Amino acid sequence: MTGKPLTPELITLVQHIELNKAGWWDRSMQQLILSVLWLSARDLTEIEIDNYLKETFHLEAERSRLRSQCEALAKQGVLIPLPSRQYRLSQAAKGKLEQEIKEGEANTQKAKERFLALLNKQCPSLDPERTWGDFQTKLLVPLVREIGARTYELISGSNLDLDATAQFPEFLSVYDVKHHQDIRTVIVNFLDPTDNDIRPYILRHLNAYFSIEAGRLPEGIIEALSHSLKKPPAFKIFVDTNFLFSFLELHDNPSNEAAKSLVELTRQIKGRAPCKFYVSPETLDEFKRVVNAQKDFLSGLVLPPNLAHAALEMDLSSVAQRFIAFNQNNRQPVTAESYFAPYLYDLIPTLRSKEVEFFNEAMAGYSTRQDVVDDILEQQRFESTKYGDNAKSYSQLRHDVTLWHFCNDKRPVRVESPIDAEFWIVTVDYHFLGFDLHKRGGTQASIPICLHPASLIQLLQFWLPRTPQFEEAILDSLRLPLMFQEFDPSAESVTVRILSALARFDNADQLNVQTIGSILVNQALRQKISSQHDVQKQIELVHGALIEENQKAIEYAKATEAEKAQLTVQIEERDSQIDTLKLQAQLNAEQIRHLNEQIQKSAAGISPVPLPVTSTPATPPPVSISTERFYFSIALGTILVLLLMGLFLAAHRQSGHDSASRVLRIGCSIVFIVWVLVVNWAGSRTESVRTWRVFHRFQQFKIWFIGLLAFLTGWNIFEPVLGDIADWFKSFLK
Repeated sequence: MTGKPLTPELITLVQHIELNKAGWWDRSMQQLILSVLWLSARDLTEIEIDNYLKETFHLEAERSRLRSQCEALAKQGVLIPLPSRQYRLSQAAKGKLEQEIKEGEANTQKAKERFLALLNKQCPSLDPERTWGDFQTKLLVPLVREIGARTYELISGSNLDLDATAQFPEFLSVYDVKHHQDIRTVIVNFLDPTDNDIRPYILRHLNAYFSIEAGRLPEGIIEALSHSLKKPPAFKIFVDTNFLFSFLELHDNPSNEAAKSLVELTRQIKGRAPCKFYVSPETLDEFKRVVNAQKDFLSGLVLPPNLAHAALEMDLSSVAQRFIAFNQNNRQPVTAESYFAPYLYDLIPTLRSKEVEFFNEAMAGYSTRQDVVDDILEQQRFESTKYGDNAKSYSQLRHDVTLWHFCNDKRPVRVESPIDAEFWIVTVDYHFLGFDLHKRGGTQASIPICLHPASLIQLLQFWLPRTPQFEEAILDSLRLPLMFQEFDPSAESVTVRILSALARFDNADQLNVQTIGSILVNQALRQKISSQHDVQKQIELVHGALIEENQKAIEYAKATEAEKAQLTVQIEERDSQIDTLKLQAQLNAEQIRHLNEQIQKSAAGISPVPLPVTSTPATPPPVSISTERFYFSIALGTILVLLLMGLFLAAHRQSGHDSASRVLRIGCSIVFIVWVLVVNWAGSRTESVRTWRVFHRFQQFKIWFIGLLAFLTGWNIFEPVLGDIADWFKSFLK
């Protein structure tokens, strides 16, 4: 396996190699040589090219084979041999490689834009550049390197260290749990086999890593593969239980499409390499056990469409989801017994209709064979230590180990190449793949027995032409480990209990989907149901939750009705205002129209016609601004007259002390004060006077006027008393 990730340039430069054509290995090596010369940007000798391949790719190429490929490229005019025993890229070859680099960069940019668009839609809060980088370095590259390594070990028989198997959960672990489902959706949608930008982007990575691994293949293996193109081998492939569900489309899982792709590919190579899928008796028994368990689990669950629709939004196993979706689309409800019957009582004919044959050979003796039992117990201890609660059960391990030994016994004692193996197991179960790797580490049979679907497709391409269907099958198989999602069996059990209780109520089909969804996610109810096994008690709990939801709905309806009434009043008020404004606008338009007519008639020498009387209330003719200010000026003049009169009387006081004169002075002062206040009040209520500068000055000096007159009035009132006091004080002093 290559020691470090390949650069984008090298991934682009390593061209697609058609393995079903003779000379594929030579073309692969030649492309690597051209890539080395382009990346180094200088002339290189054979030794320098060899060192570059060793240091960068850990690729040990025989010197004679390397020399022969350099000479072949020189004959084609792609390389120019120099007197210094160096090789130089021709200008034509360099230009072609540079063009390929540009196309690769453009394809990478399109793929990145597609990824970022999906990410922005599903997870707008995540850093786009960081997530794109993580996807490339922590998921895509490890995934294609793993497939390249598995294909290499499949062909060469060499065991590689695959402990760091690329798995989606490990990639997800660097992100917050709340983003896991959205990131899964982004990547599954990104790896779309039908996207003409994404497919070449992924396949360039896959082909580059495989081409480098192929450069390490021994010459004997290459010759055997070349010979197999003339005399193709037969493939007898046992399907694992999980893949059998996909073949039968019994669960709602994207692996169904991958299974279809595999079947389609095997049809294409029938004339070149016979390929047949089989199911073993042990797998058939395990399959029926799983189906029976699902039938019992879903027994009695007959859901109307509204309950089925809400249930499909919940965390259910893929088999349960498939059953509920089938019921939702069916006119009449179907029981679990009827739904699962073909898979329990007519399974073999059903399998044959899907091009899966029953391998009719007994395997009962394997489960008691000592080496098989030892492997089961050893794997059980390993599973318990490594996977804890997610470890497989004894019956599941018995199936895996028995099937592995059965398939291994069918092979020759020593298998030198895949064309000699004949018997295989295809599975997407990484536990099973790990067991196969462990077993091959201690035996002479180093060719894998268990294959991931992607590795099987890679193997089949030695006999398949490269077509869009083939490329789509590769991407489908790449998506498989990303699509299998873990679900909580206990949570599923609670969901089914609630659904069963809801289905027992009269008029359950009239419940709206939102209410059902609220009941299904009611955490208080789920906690109570999980510890309650009595069916009647479960129904009572669900009934109580329904009453609670109904009360919430009533309160919500009341609040909504009150808000609606308030909005209605506001709308009516606004409509009234709008009607008033419309009427006013119409009246204004009518007046403007008559005014325009008068102007036109005046211009033509016709006497103007008075404006028509409108229906608006009659108002008194407005008083002009000049008239209002004139009245105020008269009032102000009166004040000045009274002021002068008061001053005159005050001066007249010096010549006499008669009481009549004093009364006159007091009366004049009082009239003056009252008149100042009246004038101020009247002016403040008149808009044209209130905004007049003269009124502002009057207001500034009115206090002084009033104060002065008040002093004079007080003096005139109390003057006799003060005079008597002054006379008494003078006599007292004498």
